[in-house]
Amino acid sequence: MTPESERDLTERIKSHLAAGTTDLAPDPYENQVDMYTSPAVLKREQERFFRSGVLCAGLCADVPHPNDWLVLDVAGKSVLLARDNAGTLRGFLNVCRHRGAPVAEGQGNGNRFTCPYHGWTYNNIGKLIAQPMEEAFERPTACKVALQELPIEEKHGLIYLSCDPQSKVCADQHLGDAASEIAAFDLSSYHRFGTRKVSKQMNWKLVVDTFLEAYHLQTLHKASLAPMIYNTHCVWEDWGHIGRLTTPRKSIGEMSDGSLLPYVTMLYFLFPNLVLIQQQDHIETFHAFPKNNSPDEADIVVSLYCPNVPETDSAVRHWTKNFDLLMNVTEGEDFALCEKIQKGFYSGAQSHIVYGRNEPGLQHYHRSIKSALGLSGGTGETMVA
Repeated sequence: MTPESERDLTERIKSHLAAGTTDLAPDPYENQVDMYTSPAVLKREQERFFRSGVLCAGLCADVPHPNDWLVLDVAGKSVLLARDNAGTLRGFLNVCRHRGAPVAEGQGNGNRFTCPYHGWTYNNIGKLIAQPMEEAFERPTACKVALQELPIEEKHGLIYLSCDPQSKVCADQHLGDAASEIAAFDLSSYHRFGTRKVSKQMNWKLVVDTFLEAYHLQTLHKASLAPMIYNTHCVWEDWGHIGRLTTPRKSIGEMSDGSLLPYVTMLYFLFPNLVLIQQQDHIETFHAFPKNNSPDEADIVVSLYCPNVPETDSAVRHWTKNFDLLMNVTEGEDFALCEKIQKGFYSGAQSHIVYGRNEPGLQHYHRSIKSALGLSGGTGETMVA
């Protein structure tokens, strides 16, 4: 965050604290329940966002060193991220060009990938370098046997890619005016402590929903987060389809003339499926993906990044405890209730749900989704009185 942005944010929060107010949208907003349950909507989302769109795949810290590699599941497509000897990052579809088997699983450090089916081997720039019984095959052009490369760009400590080889990726264009603010966090300097993946019976957008308003803290998180964080006095900022929700901690009364960051939680929404949270001393990310081509199933990939590599058992225990607490709250409270909400969508109780004026982040998110899909309600919103 730039000094100018921090000063502006500080003044806005202080104003809300003094007045007992919070950022408000002009009106409440209705969203169709079908947006969470319709297979036709999901099919449109899959094509627009996950098969041909540009996504933030994670942080550069996920593959920090030369020859590091990592396999991602992007809504059913297996993607291989690999750094070469010089540290250049590339993305590939994780598919052997012989018979389609994956050439890698998990993560590691190395400069070659061997298909477990017939032993075809590729280097970390995607070139086929070993082919048992090569004489049994014609000699096609190199591009037909190399791993299928994907467009990718690293910027501001983030990795952007598309699963469509014909797409173009421009991270700054995707981030817009949020780029300079995110760049100031120096995300490239962080260390990925760990990643955990959970699957839930809920629409993938509900994962994002739970982070874009603080209204629920006082009730759902009464014993966990509410004693530490205000559910009011929040500030919402959006830059195109990117957004930031800032929630003040109750310790903000102790703030003097120093940095605001220790006294707030800042949640950045990176369209369409990533929430990046700047906490006091670490970074958290939540990736949401539809699972099994079902509107009622989601894969959630949660990562925790700390400022330095933990070098002692005490440091490892500290970050493990932090990660456990994070999962206990989000999985045990947020996502558990979201699964019940998903079931409720099928009850016939309502055709629409409502986002209040005090939930501008939710309103912005779902308008952005609809606009990107070409659906009504993205710009000509349906409002309630």
